[in-house]
Amino acid sequence: MADKFDPLLRAQIESGAVKTLSDVNRYLAAWVEERYHQRRHGTLKMSPANALAAAKECGAWLTRLVEPETVREAFLWREARQVSSLAAIKLYGNQYEVDEGLIGKSVEIRYNPYDLARILVYFEGQCRGEAHPYKMKNFTEKRVRDRAETRDKAMDEVMDKIVGEHAERTREKAGLSFAQAMGVKPDA
Repeated sequence: MADKFDPLLRAQIESGAVKTLSDVNRYLAAWVEERYHQRRHGTLKMSPANALAAAKECGAWLTRLVEPETVREAFLWREARQVSSLAAIKLYGNQYEVDEGLIGKSVEIRYNPYDLARILVYFEGQCRGEAHPYKMKNFTEKRVRDRAETRDKAMDEVMDKIVGEHAERTREKAGLSFAQAMGVKPDA
């Protein structure tokens, strides 16, 4: 879906038609409803709109509420880890204690890359509780930190440019000053 919408959105941004997050949301909602939901989906073998209509007709479509915790867990990253003889696992330079009953076993860990202090441990599909941080060196996954550094650098560059433009505009507005008339050079 993103590979089809992204080029369209970029073109709208470059043309100046999209300037705000509200504009992006409006374009995305329109594109999803008018294009994505109306075209044949490879897995469904029909459009999502037709699949939904068919589900409603046969009574298979039922609304149900999902607990926020269930939604949160659906987006957790997952990795396999071997539990050491000390009932510990490692993740991104951090060490965590886990249930001693898991020593020597391969477990699946689930975590939010933005918060490595909370790690869920699963064994054979069953949650065996949280891993307890023992030695924490990194509180976010490396790519999260890299993105933040890139974002911060870009923001610094933008602000430097804005400050430079402001200084130039201020100099232009100031006109001739007494110091300039007397030949005094400004501090560099």
